[in-house]
Formats: sequence, C-alpha cells, structure tokens
Amino acid sequence: MSESAIRPHVRLIASSSRGHPVVSLLAVCLLASALVCLHAGAVPPSPTPDDKYYSQGVQSLNKEQWKAAASQFEEALKLDPRRADAQNGLGVALGKMGDRKGSLAAFRRAIEIDSSYAEPHYNLGLSLQESGDLEQTLSELSIAVKLKPDYEAARLALGLVLQELGETDKAIEHYQAVLKQDPRSAETHNWLGVAYAQKNDLLDSIAEFQQAVDLNPGYVSAYNNLASTLARAGRFEEAVGR
Repeated sequence: MSESAIRPHVRLIASSSRGHPVVSLLAVCLLASALVCLHAGAVPPSPTPDDKYYSQGVQSLNKEQWKAAASQFEEALKLDPRRADAQNGLGVALGKMGDRKGSLAAFRRAIEIDSSYAEPHYNLGLSLQESGDLEQTLSELSIAVKLKPDYEAARLALGLVLQELGETDKAIEHYQAVLKQDPRSAETHNWLGVAYAQKNDLLDSIAEFQQAVDLNPGYVSAYNNLASTLARAGRFEEAVGR
C-alpha cells in the first residue's frame, strides 16, 4: 500500500468551553504539523467586553489575521484572566504565528484554569506531537477523550497516535470501541482498515474500507485505500474498477 493511500486528511476540531465561537486546528495526514483551521459560530447578542474581544479573535482567525487574533484574545484575558477558552484561542493564534513556546504555555494555562476543558488537552497533544513527543501526545489525547467521550476528533487522533507508536493492536481495539458508539463514522472505518492492513489482515482491511466508502461515497482517500488493498490482495480486476 502506498504512503499516500494510507494517510488521508483528518480534521480535528477544538471548541469553546463556554458555548462561544469555535477555534479549530487541522492536522493534514497522519500527525502532520498542526495548522489553524477557520471556524466561527454566531457572535452572541449584546456581548460583554470580554465576549466581544473573544468573538473578534475568532473572526480574525477566520481571516488568517493571526497577530490580530492573538491581540484580541489577550484583550479578552485582560478583562477576565480566567477565560480558558480565550487562552485556548490564544494558543491557536500563537501556534500559527510560529510561537511554539507561547502556544504551549497558553494551552497549559487553559488546562490550569479549567482542568475539565477537553479541547486544550487535545490542542496541547497536537502541539507536543510536533516535537516528536508521542507519549505525551497520547496522554493528552487520552485525557481529552476521557473528559469528552463523544469528542470524535480526539478519539480519532488517539487512534492515529497509537498507530504511529506501533501499537496496532491497541489502535484496532480503540477503533472498534469507537465504532460501537458511532458505527457510521466513515473515518473510523477507514483508519481501522489501515490498522488491519498494517497487520496484513487484508480481508478485514478491505471490509472496513468498503464500509467507509459505503457510508461516504465522496471519501476519496478511503477509495484509494480500498483499491490499493484489493491490488495487494491480488484482486486486480476489482481494484481497477475503483
């Protein structure tokens, strides 16, 4: 199976702890460098000053105005230093600006303020991955999933880290557990297929990739994975038909 075939794009999202607009990260391919993605919800009516600055910060992220976003999150924090979501947003903005130390500090501060806030654990894990600290990444993602069991992005990322660490059996068990809760997750079926392929269990791998494309006919990476695995299994006519 080719490298490109088993590394589809994965979207990993971090949301606000207070119901405010969403701040997101995008991981391109398996544990690639974290990038800011652009998501914002509706600005609440008659916002308080700190809500105003927070909302402006998210809007600046949407416009790829990273410096402005960082400044606006900092203004929100001047008014309310214990806003975990503003610290989380600041961490995203600083990370995009290349300030790795500041980004890590902001995520850790968000966790210090609100240890039950799953998203900074998730973001911190992705940030630590950049330095190759996969064990700590695994720890932070595990905390995020424990705090928020339905956090699909964190659940998927946790499985990817297990695969990166070579813990394929654990990754398979993890994906199977996720699918018991959400059997219609095409991404999880796809990555379970990748894990099976890593163990050379081609029949189960093909079945999972097929399930992924059945659930999401537009899932190009799952189609590529299915075709590659069919070819690997010697089922060339079926592979060509993909």
